Amino acid sequence: MIPMSALERLERVRQAGPGRWLAACPAHDDDVCSLSVRAVADGLLVHCFAGCEYRSIVAALQLEAAAGGTVEVRHGAIVIHPAAGQRQAGELAGSARRASVLDAEGVAKARARLARNPLALALAWRAKGWTRGGLAAAGVGWQAGRFVFASVTDTGAVASAVRYRPGGRPKMLGSMRERRMPWPHPSTLSGPVVLVEGEPDAATLIGQLGLPAVAVPGAGACREDDAAVIAERCGRVLVVADCDGPGRACAERMAGLLERAGAGVAVLDLDPWRWDGWDVSDAYLAALVAMFFTAMSYGRMAAAFPV
Repeated sequence: MIPMSALERLERVRQAGPGRWLAACPAHDDDVCSLSVRAVADGLLVHCFAGCEYRSIVAALQLEAAAGGTVEVRHGAIVIHPAAGQRQAGELAGSARRASVLDAEGVAKARARLARNPLALALAWRAKGWTRGGLAAAGVGWQAGRFVFASVTDTGAVASAVRYRPGGRPKMLGSMRERRMPWPHPSTLSGPVVLVEGEPDAATLIGQLGLPAVAVPGAGACREDDAAVIAERCGRVLVVADCDGPGRACAERMAGLLERAGAGVAVLDLDPWRWDGWDVSDAYLAALVAMFFTAMSYGRMAAAFPV
């Protein structure tokens, strides 16, 4: 039996019978859960009812590279064979799902895909208040039902990439074969910058507010070499803390690393009285809602008291 913990790495999984599940296909923008997953004696059987080519599914999941075994097309479906002594088929599928690595061409395609996907743009606006222009300015893409944040160096190489879905399980998927880099890549920065925790917050600042920003993945991912590059290229850094214990610890650690690297640093706590994880994106959404109700109030006043 394939453990559910591995299947959670696919999108919108639901059980269709004993040892059988349906999920969103990673090879196309799937809104109807076209991917069939079934446990078989010698591996994991995967088939897309929308007709995705087998090579596309293999490429989207990086199955062979992640599994360390072999991939076979059998009776119109993909069978993933575990290598000798390796994990069960469900665990292979889970690790494969996290190991989707993009190159420069893949990043460009992901960005173009987002710009022409109305469902993805609607999700961006509804969940985060992101607009199409803001997403384009921030360099966000779309792949397999998730927003793509690719950390691209000043030479155009993709250092790392993660995929994010608001409310997803998990919210963020990355590769096990690469270190998750700050986003945007530190080598592309220039001048004073706002440092936040998490790529979505940086996307909000860059795309929606037009502010130079960089995101670190979290307190455990703060590294001296990243801080040194940011300090050298930016000079002055405003570190904004998420309103919880880990967020404030991350901000203090990054501020210390940046100061030791010679940067001028200030730390901003959005609300010292909050401990619920409130962050830059939440503050932005709250401001949007406040502006909406203010505009509605002025509109009603104008209608009630015409000049």
